[in-house]
Amino acid sequence: MRRVGNAGLLREFRLDSRGDEVECKQMFVVGHRHKDDACVYFAAIIRDLHHDYLNTGAEPDTQYKLTGFKEFNSPKEYTAYVNYLLEGLDRGTTKIGAGIGTWGNMAYVEDFAATTSLDFIAMHVYPIVGQASAERIFAVADLAKQHGKSVVLDEAWLYKIDALQTISIAANADIFRRDAFSYWAPLDQQFLAAMVKSAQLAGIEYISPFWTTYFFSYVNYDASKAQSSYSELYAFASKAAVQNMLAGQFGSTGEFYRKLTGTQSPTSSSTATTVASTTTESGRRISGFAIVAIVTGIAIGLVILTVSRRRRSNSTKH
Repeated sequence: MRRVGNAGLLREFRLDSRGDEVECKQMFVVGHRHKDDACVYFAAIIRDLHHDYLNTGAEPDTQYKLTGFKEFNSPKEYTAYVNYLLEGLDRGTTKIGAGIGTWGNMAYVEDFAATTSLDFIAMHVYPIVGQASAERIFAVADLAKQHGKSVVLDEAWLYKIDALQTISIAANADIFRRDAFSYWAPLDQQFLAAMVKSAQLAGIEYISPFWTTYFFSYVNYDASKAQSSYSELYAFASKAAVQNMLAGQFGSTGEFYRKLTGTQSPTSSSTATTVASTTTESGRRISGFAIVAIVTGIAIGLVILTVSRRRRSNSTKH
């Protein structure tokens, strides 16, 4: 048996009865582990759950930081991994996708769109500063459509920073704890409005906001909670959110999103939401500028709130 590795693919060869080498198996290797189990995993999801959409991964940078596997940090090798998963996969009616966070490397999108049989390109939107601006949403959508792929926005929430930092977007409790406080509600709502409008203009098939606990309740800021940890604050918010869910009541941001999307109340049996619409190219440009203006306003609001909190903190210390 001989094994040959290249760009993350491990190929096994054996000798046949005539002594000639024949390829008997291909496996994708990440961190020296075979990814055949990933193929089994995705096949089982499709077979047993029949999802409309299945995302195989939309934050390669997060996967790399969490696992340390260098293959996730290479657009070419990650694309080879995606193609390996797709080979021979019985998709049924499930659409399969992969993508990036809008702060990520566009080379992943370029390779996914041009060299895979993915059905859609996925986006995660959290920071809206620096390269992760609202314009990146349209860049991803345009690239996907050039190659006949649809687009979904399957995670989105306002990430409370005023500048991109060398941090893990997906694993930062210091940032997450900020989400819990109710004074963020107006900016959360502006962000959600910008995401819905972006979906309409870019032809995104669906949006899935992430921290939907805050659709039902936030935590009011006071001195006793100023130093509370993320887990403590989220527990406070979750307890109140469950009570509102049982009562069939949205909080202010949930009610805002319900009206924005035409979703029925929590007590209704149907919660179908439509956010996609068609528009002219000129209308898209004009509305696109409006979205950038909205997002810029949110970023300014982040700066103001951050500075205000620092000033309050400094005055308290003195």
